[in-house]
Amino acid sequence: MRRFNITGTCYQDEHYIVNIDRRLEHIAQMVADGIISPSIAGSRINT
Repeated sequence: MRRFNITGTCYQDEHYIVNIDRRLEHIAQMVADGIISPSIAGSRINT
């Protein structure tokens, strides 16, 4: 049975895998534009 894993390496046959590339690009653009600071962006990524 698959489950969500937020603590380590994900294995496709054991865990749900979500592509977050677009979200990361958006966060990087917000940092570049000065909308958020890198420290805030890091805390939002990890939650």
